[in-house]
Amino acid sequence: MKPKYNLYHIYPQCNHIHPPTAFEWATDGSGSIDVFIDNYLPLNSNYEAHAARIAIIIEPRTIQPHIYNWIMQHYSDFAYVFSHDEKVLTLPNAKRIYFMNWYETFNVPKEKNISMVCSDKVMCEEHRQRQQLADVLGNRVDHYGMYKAGKWCDYYECRAPYLFEVVVDNNWEGYWASEKLANPLASMTIPIYLGGKHLPEDIDTNGIIQAENIEQIPDIVDEVLKKPLMMYIDRYNAIMRNYNIIRRYKVFEDWFYTEYRELLEDLE
Repeated sequence: MKPKYNLYHIYPQCNHIHPPTAFEWATDGSGSIDVFIDNYLPLNSNYEAHAARIAIIIEPRTIQPHIYNWIMQHYSDFAYVFSHDEKVLTLPNAKRIYFMNWYETFNVPKEKNISMVCSDKVMCEEHRQRQQLADVLGNRVDHYGMYKAGKWCDYYECRAPYLFEVVVDNNWEGYWASEKLANPLASMTIPIYLGGKHLPEDIDTNGIIQAENIEQIPDIVDEVLKKPLMMYIDRYNAIMRNYNIIRRYKVFEDWFYTEYRELLEDLE
């Protein structure tokens, strides 16, 4: 029988397309562990304790700084605190996570050079800088997303036909890695990537072009455009390794259970 955990979260599951297969979420208190995520962390005292409690912080500090300020004062409310944030990971009961849900991908001929997805969100400075970068890059890349001249796209449309994708995430520190990195890897597309500094150890960084700051990206794009196919072929072995590795991150809950199964079983 699968384990069952009590979920306290704004969403019914972490990957909105794919439910977990390693365990089941419960909302009636019948689970063996209480799991509080993001905005539900400060609300934990409002709920009757059914079992051991753990905290999972998914949204980055750039989006929800109040959660990070709160957990530094209240970490002892939980048996464990799971996070990608370097400061939170200094807490005595903290454990590292990578939240790299990805959704759908299709294998199609790669007949285009570079894409970029940019939303119209302005919730943090990183969002603003991503939009400024989209303006700077202009017609050097194909634009998707709801910012200015971009357009809505499906998960695969904006990357599967492309050799490269410019990826500017919402957080550029710590162990942050999101679907913005996972989706191109799952599409055998090379990310030109600005995001968390510390990627999972099993990811082959030869299949990623990591920028140290946003100012570097236009020069990287110009360099790629000189010989895009050649640069892609030179990294092909790493691309295929990442394509296979990223499968284990597809559903966060399943990765989480595999990574911390013994710990979770001890709490049950």
